[in-house]
Amino acid sequence: MNLEIVTTADGSTTLYNPELNEHYHSQRGAQGESEHVYIQAGLRPLLEAGQKHIKILEIGTGTGLNVLLTLREAAANPSVQIEYHTLEPFPLSADVAAGLHFPLLDEAPELVPILPIIHKHWNNKKLLPNYDVHKYYVGLLDFAACQNFDLVYFSAFGPKKQPDLWTIEVFTHLRTLLKPNACLVTYASQGQARRNMQAAGFEVFKLKGALGKNEMIRAFAKAL
Repeated sequence: MNLEIVTTADGSTTLYNPELNEHYHSQRGAQGESEHVYIQAGLRPLLEAGQKHIKILEIGTGTGLNVLLTLREAAANPSVQIEYHTLEPFPLSADVAAGLHFPLLDEAPELVPILPIIHKHWNNKKLLPNYDVHKYYVGLLDFAACQNFDLVYFSAFGPKKQPDLWTIEVFTHLRTLLKPNACLVTYASQGQARRNMQAAGFEVFKLKGALGKNEMIRAFAKAL
């Protein structure tokens, strides 16, 4: 896969996939978008509620930015155990991964050696005493290795570019992996994607989007 590294408006890098004519993140700011959608709207409400064990499923490891941002939150909350499972059927090459940079690496230099580790080939690694990361080189419909997730970072390519990732079938399978009332957050807010989530048994809410985007989605899994 021929990927191009692009620097976004906040100084963080993203990737451009010419086959899909799609960027991995907002060009207005890769880190800013991920902070808003996945950390502020997803992880932090669980931390603020006092949850002491949080099990996260990420759909699309991509640049590894969400792994890093979540590591930062784990470091700031050492009494909380975070178990992070991330799916990526098309992992980055070492050359592409070496060209990535995010402002949080300047703010927390101790994270700099972590980024290349994220993109090496392995399955399970303890990045902090309270932060375990598990990598799977499969798509969502082929994943059933683990269940009872509290939170989903749904960071797949958008429904216009890869509609097969946003179907009722996909969200129905995903719901079987989640605890009742588990939270799903995603940058997308396309109408058909919302309706597919609802048809699969999610209660869907629209929130303010990141960096000038009108909307994003936060959804909760109804009990099976």
